[in-house]
Amino acid sequence: MSVIVGFHEFGHFQVARWVGVQVTRFSLGFGPRLFSRTDRHGTEFQVAAIPLGGYVKMTDTREGDVDPSNWSRAFDRQSVGRRMAVVAAGPGANIVLTVVLFWLVAIIGTPFYAAKVGEASAALQSMGLRTGDVVTAVDGQTVADAETLNTELLSAAIDRRDALLRVEGADGSQRSATLPYSKLPRTASTVEAFNAYRFPLAHELVPAVIGVLPAQSPNQSRLQAGDRLLQLNGVPVRYWHELAPVLRTLPATATTVSAAIERDGLRKSVDLALLRTPDSATPKLGIQAVTQAPKADGVRRLNPLTAVPKALRDTWAATRMMGDMAYKAFTGKLELNLTVAGPVTTARVSNAVAQSGAAQYLKLLALLSLSVAILNLLPIPVLDGGHLLYYLIEWVKGSPVHERIQRLGNAVGLALIFSLMGLAFFNDFVNNFR
Repeated sequence: MSVIVGFHEFGHFQVARWVGVQVTRFSLGFGPRLFSRTDRHGTEFQVAAIPLGGYVKMTDTREGDVDPSNWSRAFDRQSVGRRMAVVAAGPGANIVLTVVLFWLVAIIGTPFYAAKVGEASAALQSMGLRTGDVVTAVDGQTVADAETLNTELLSAAIDRRDALLRVEGADGSQRSATLPYSKLPRTASTVEAFNAYRFPLAHELVPAVIGVLPAQSPNQSRLQAGDRLLQLNGVPVRYWHELAPVLRTLPATATTVSAAIERDGLRKSVDLALLRTPDSATPKLGIQAVTQAPKADGVRRLNPLTAVPKALRDTWAATRMMGDMAYKAFTGKLELNLTVAGPVTTARVSNAVAQSGAAQYLKLLALLSLSVAILNLLPIPVLDGGHLLYYLIEWVKGSPVHERIQRLGNAVGLALIFSLMGLAFFNDFVNNFR
């Protein structure tokens, strides 16, 4: 976030200098100053103790006494066009950073997985899918890999519209399959809707081998790391994703489930205790799979020249995706806990993505930078977009917006921002600590 905020504030800073505004301070972070230096232009560059943002302070006659000889360098004494340029430069810098990061991602190269069906259940087979099929398109949109497939299916699940899949069979034949999301009740959550017709892709098939027994697991004394599950409640299991459907069939009063495991080459029967949590109707066993990154089907890498249009396309696609998600959240189609995240979720996801390689981490930074740009362009007072709205009104009517209206707008804007921050922290608590 320091990199992203630093670029944002650098945009304000650089354009302010270009148009002749005096910048008195450039700060990364808030609160007590850790260290600073002053350049020959009189600008103090500082790093502060609380790394949750930053700011650029400019000479402004509304914020203190300014020597009349220096009025020409005050921000509020500039033309409307210059003030708009300075304000818009922050989000603009984030958009430029987004393009640069996507460009680096394209040059470094990203591994991809084929959109190949790993295993199709009987229900999915009745919809037209077969094990080994490769999905080539969803609702007419070309599917290049597993990530694209999941994005298209998530969109269909949110909208509760049927997804028409074009698939290529193992024998090279072409046919269609339909996932009937429209039949799902609106009361189902987005996650439940997405998982309703979820099928494991080839790279997602994880053998039912226990890798970790968390401290809170009720089966610490019954299982060991390395045990392979063979049966659960009499139902054969081979892969990790087959456990949940069996557990969902158990009665609500069940406290244990019979299982067959393989340990050191020997088959063994054991009764496993069930762990029930208030946030899920499906009981759990308190076990985790062996984590092993699957081998990628390939790597997409471009040269620096051809990576430029790819970076621009990726930036535009990400902008459309974020706009679509925001619209769906605003209209109630998508739960707010899936669209607004706080610092804990951001840190947890960043840590997980960083372990996936440099390209994935840079891609996450690009998405975060773009989200900062879009958020700041919203026409909410106290944000850059709110200031741009004030200046646009001033440009149209020929005079500034009345101070009292600006103060009222700023109060409303602060209330909205604090509400958004409160929602983000609440979602952090619910999603990470419950």
